[in-house]
Amino acid sequence: ADMSAALLLAVTSVSLLRPRLPQRVSVPLRGRVQMLARPSAAFESYRTVGVVCTSCRARLFGYKKKNGVKSSLIKLYIERICADPLRIISDAPPERRAELGSKWHCPTCKSAFARTALIHGKPALKLAGGKVSMVKK
Repeated sequence: ADMSAALLLAVTSVSLLRPRLPQRVSVPLRGRVQMLARPSAAFESYRTVGVVCTSCRARLFGYKKKNGVKSSLIKLYIERICADPLRIISDAPPERRAELGSKWHCPTCKSAFARTALIHGKPALKLAGGKVSMVKK
């Protein structure tokens, strides 16, 4: 009995020294809890591109894109948006950001450019085709 108690104490003390981070994070979404992947800072090394409205050329976001301007822009993960000069995301209430399918409009010309979606377990803006374009920085 003394040996098993000592072994249990050794195992718990080692696990207390090295706490494990949760692999999933719970986020409330429409009255239920949605499990999201743990955010990582790996995208800090990605290139920053500018996202502009095609109709009025207003700069909507600065976005950390994995391969720069080489491929087209289909979605914007919220966690990768690094600049919000028109305060589109910043001024939006949290329930609007979490509501799937809600439309996002350009503040200057009022054209709808995206809708909210959950892509690979992460909140994102699914862009409408031809409504925004990408520029270097």
